Amino acid sequence: MEKVPKERIDVEYLKVFQDRIQKTEEKYKDVSSSSDKIIALLEEITDFYCSKRTFIFEVDWDMELGMFTYDYQKNGTAPKTTPAHIPLRGLPKWISRLKLSQTVILDHNEIQESHIDYPEIESWSEIQLLMAAPFSNRLSKGFVCVVNPERYHDNPSYLTLMSYAVVADLNELKLRERVDIVEQQVSKMTSNEIRVNCFGGLEIHSAKGVLSDDSITADQCYRLLAYLLMNHKKVRPVRELADIIWNDVPINDPYRDIKNIVYRLKRFLSVIELEDLVIGTSGTFAINPKYRLSTDFEDFEDACNSYFRETDPKRVVHYYQKAKELYQGALLPRCDHLHWFLPRTGYYQAMYLNLLKKHMEEDMECGDYFGVQKIAVEGLEIEPYDSDFMTHQIVSLFEQGNRSMANSYYHKVRDQLSDEQKKLVARHRY
Repeated sequence: MEKVPKERIDVEYLKVFQDRIQKTEEKYKDVSSSSDKIIALLEEITDFYCSKRTFIFEVDWDMELGMFTYDYQKNGTAPKTTPAHIPLRGLPKWISRLKLSQTVILDHNEIQESHIDYPEIESWSEIQLLMAAPFSNRLSKGFVCVVNPERYHDNPSYLTLMSYAVVADLNELKLRERVDIVEQQVSKMTSNEIRVNCFGGLEIHSAKGVLSDDSITADQCYRLLAYLLMNHKKVRPVRELADIIWNDVPINDPYRDIKNIVYRLKRFLSVIELEDLVIGTSGTFAINPKYRLSTDFEDFEDACNSYFRETDPKRVVHYYQKAKELYQGALLPRCDHLHWFLPRTGYYQAMYLNLLKKHMEEDMECGDYFGVQKIAVEGLEIEPYDSDFMTHQIVSLFEQGNRSMANSYYHKVRDQLSDEQKKLVARHRY
């Protein structure tokens, strides 16, 4: 057989590549829906590589799960049944490449090795070669995967380029979903209802829209509003507010200066028609009592208290999930350097860590060591020197068979563990 020179192959690929890009652009511009655009892109990828199937595999780092979200089958062939979610620990090659933003090319043996713990995924056995281009940004992370490409399987440049277009449409869909959720929430609110979220940053929802953390650009206005919202059930004296804003610097006329800040604050609040949210009277300022105000930090505290009191297993899960959904990060990170704010943010962080620890113990009792590890990792991200999370991280690694990593981590943190914690590790170590 005559050997085709590499230069001829490169020239042929370049011509096909350019023609395909032009064709894809023409087809793409006539499609309006983001979902339809994604399917159109997958179809083009499948055709370019002479494959029969291209799919999108997204990952959720918080849940440590992978999900098949879009799957194009050529000639209408039905996809094999696969689980909706796959634990990421079963895909070691994929995860390491995703973090390095490297294209994955796996042959049949590597695929079987990577998924040996998941024989129920029938479609893996039919894959002889898998090409996967990673995408990763704030909203979407995962791979665009081509199954059994019959040509150009050693040149993923077209796949990589198309993955950029795919992730743009995925992001548009997710942003649209978020906007729809907010619009639905706002449309249900009456003119005197206000929802305030403080975990992870300030959000004020009214019937007229949403005011976000970065929309309030003046720090003094932000501090005043944050303090009044955190104490919205009480009026606050001017002298106290002056100390909060100017940090004990003597002020000659605090009432006048606070009024000036409130006046500037009204301009920010006018965006969602809440100019009268902050009112002043008789040397005090407060949140206007005419508004029915609900907050995520108060709902979070209620959910945690209910979780610790509840005995019904279903209700326990409900309150745990509710508390987890509400805690979207530290309380008002923009204020975390202020002395008056530290006790409050520490209070809610301690409450969240206690919630995690109790659920972690419940997972231990049930033998769910993957769940234990997931909680331990999250806890250590918040409090890196917490010995309870360290201990359970070590135990979960031992119980999942990752003894080398467990031993390595144990030797690094052993001096920080109590005698009881060392005994617990020893029971699972041998």
